[in-house]
Amino acid sequence: MKKSSKFKVQSSMFKKKNVSLSLITYHISRITAHLKNGFTLIELLVVISIIVTLMAIGITSYSTVQSKARDSKRKSDIADIQSALEQYYSVCNYVYPAPDSGYSYENIVCVSPSIAILENISNDPRSTPYYCPTLGAGNECDSGNTYKVCTILEAQSPAEYCLTNKQ
Repeated sequence: MKKSSKFKVQSSMFKKKNVSLSLITYHISRITAHLKNGFTLIELLVVISIIVTLMAIGITSYSTVQSKARDSKRKSDIADIQSALEQYYSVCNYVYPAPDSGYSYENIVCVSPSIAILENISNDPRSTPYYCPTLGAGNECDSGNTYKVCTILEAQSPAEYCLTNKQ
């Protein structure tokens, strides 16, 4: 019988340990549950700084892409104007037209024979007209033997982009 009493003592010790162990785990779980409900201030600051950095990189990249796209449109428009001027030259008695409003072309129309080569010349994406720099002695664009059509680029250097006659 001594063995059974000895066993009872040991089992009662385990019961007390189990109770105290379960009480400790209960309190630890309550403490950790309270800590898991929110973020610390440092975690929030780290996340916010990462988001701000990514936004800054994105905005910079986006504006660079936009300015390069506008430059591409400008170059395409200048090439269209150059093509129209060359057509004018070959159709209209082998002379180039004078710009309509002093320094820019609004349309390219041959009078004799009556042919509209490029009726509407689109403006620069920033709404500035494509221009002809001063070539002549009277500070106006030369007409007849030469032409030069220019625009200002945003994302490239040199900023002025010009095309001249091919003839």
